[in-house]
Amino acid sequence: MIDPERIHGVSLDAYGTLVFLDRFLERMGGELARRGVVASQETLEQSCQAEIRYYVANNHHARDVQELCKLRLECAHILGSELKQRGVAQSMEDRDFLEVLMKSLQFRAYDDVLPALEGLTQRKLKLLVVSNWDCSLPDTLERLSLLGHFHAVFVSSICGSEKPDRGIFDFALEQAGLSPEEVVHVGDKWGPDVEGPLSAGIQPVYLQRNTRSPAIEGVPTITSLNQLGPLLDLALGLPDSPTKASSYGGHP
Repeated sequence: MIDPERIHGVSLDAYGTLVFLDRFLERMGGELARRGVVASQETLEQSCQAEIRYYVANNHHARDVQELCKLRLECAHILGSELKQRGVAQSMEDRDFLEVLMKSLQFRAYDDVLPALEGLTQRKLKLLVVSNWDCSLPDTLERLSLLGHFHAVFVSSICGSEKPDRGIFDFALEQAGLSPEEVVHVGDKWGPDVEGPLSAGIQPVYLQRNTRSPAIEGVPTITSLNQLGPLLDLALGLPDSPTKASSYGGHP
């Protein structure tokens, strides 16, 4: 059993845990409409899904501003190609799609994030972000007035390791001066946020905001970050190796 008094740090996933995309498709449809382009909901969904798949597969390359700009232009090209294949926005160029994409990418923090972070800070816990993201995540958190709550932010593009690989967790622990048994990791994706920390000896807490899966022995489940503080006030036990089919994905 882990004595809660020995828990000195909490690492949190970013997308789906701290932040979400606010009305992405709606914003994109509006940006296109302002340019005289009308796209159906189905066209937007299919085109954006292709762009998101490309981003997820390649965001680990965006370790600096130059590489990030390159990735964003590539994503804009994918978006434009998909729209044009569906007979939409034929006269627009990549730079136009880039502007549309960037104006549509608006992140918001979940309502429970700030109260939860304040509660964890009051417990004098060292807070970390461990996320599969490009190098822009600290700027995103800063715009949302969240960055100041964290001791450090670790992103896959800079760490050179992606969840669920244990490397990003090992790097974060070393940099933060914490041992695995002193930390819990909270996230909403089974593979990256449960299997990943388990492989590094870290206790996971599975956040299920919109889905409900059967309870897994040894893996505490919460439906809101507001439940995390009270959970940490209880004794947590290191899980035996639970088994569950890995099904995860995501954006940013």
